[in-house]
Amino acid sequence: MSIAEIQRIAAADTYYLRARVLRDGDSAAVRVPDDDLPGAWHLGARHSGALVGVASFYPRSCPLATDVAATQLRFMAVDPAMRGRGIGRQLLDRALRELRKEKTGILWANGRDTALDFYTRLGFTVVGDGFNHEPGLPHHLIILGLS
Repeated sequence: MSIAEIQRIAAADTYYLRARVLRDGDSAAVRVPDDDLPGAWHLGARHSGALVGVASFYPRSCPLATDVAATQLRFMAVDPAMRGRGIGRQLLDRALRELRKEKTGILWANGRDTALDFYTRLGFTVVGDGFNHEPGLPHHLIILGLS
């Protein structure tokens, strides 16, 4: 059962949740040049009309497989009041359908350690040692093969 309507949205529509959930309210830290890359796209999850989840996707080689068509997932955020209801899964399910249609071979991200259980339940593999990444929190490289 779907709790949210998933649709493509403009990068600017992601900024509020990016700032609130991922950057401790710092709205300047969520506007990145990558949003203007050709081929970049963004998904939003709406529940009762409110935007409650976002995710952004950028055509970028995976650090461990530069010869495979890949997309980087960034800025995955779900409103804390809506977590645990399947919204993150809905966002990624929609993205995976689109990426497979485009013949993308790998979806990858620098996943926060606090979210690794979520990603591994969806089939991502955690690779290598952890590292600190923006905003100074522990992350790991995560990879999902799409073929």
